[in-house]
Amino acid sequence: LDLQGNLAMSLKYLQQGFTSPLILCELTFLDPNDAELAKQRGNMNIKDIHQILQSHDFDFGDTTVGNGGCDERRKIIFYHISTRHAPLKRIMECMCQELGTSVLDISEVAVSSFLFPNSTYKEEVQQNG
Repeated sequence: LDLQGNLAMSLKYLQQGFTSPLILCELTFLDPNDAELAKQRGNMNIKDIHQILQSHDFDFGDTTVGNGGCDERRKIIFYHISTRHAPLKRIMECMCQELGTSVLDISEVAVSSFLFPNSTYKEEVQQNG
């Protein structure tokens, strides 16, 4: 393929990725003030999530809990969160504060690396799903 053909295929794969029922998304930086650092290192910053999803036709028109504009048959799993944001409680609070309700309604977070043998959060996560 030539450069134009490669670009066309890349765009096709990108579109397919954002229409998938399951999206895996790294989320290294939770502090909006680290946006430039995230960009320099090729990582995601929490403040960019909403804009990126909107640019791929996620609809955030209705932001009430359980009735988000996003298709609730889809899921986003956030992973690769920097340990600089520990403990787990701080991570979850930051995500709740920074992500809109529509995004939270379809999101899950891979947090097992933040659960230590003596952690009380392990029980909380199991109880709350």
